[in-house]
Amino acid sequence: MIVALREAFWDIDPVGISGDGFPDDEYDREVHGSASRLLKGENPDEVAAWVVQSFTRAWGADISRAKQEQLVSAFSRITR
Repeated sequence: MIVALREAFWDIDPVGISGDGFPDDEYDREVHGSASRLLKGENPDEVAAWVVQSFTRAWGADISRAKQEQLVSAFSRITR
């Protein structure tokens, strides 16, 4: 699940850091937090909302609704 989530985060790139020289593990806090929440049974919408809040608090990032929906779709696909 971790590998799939990491790929999803980099494909979606919610914060827009791809190609800016950030390390491959830059999203790992959110990857691991998402995995934990999904494995505990939280639904993909709740987990995506947590990710957005996390990025807003930690990075001051403004994550678009479209990016949040892409996260929901990825989480749903990964947890099937």
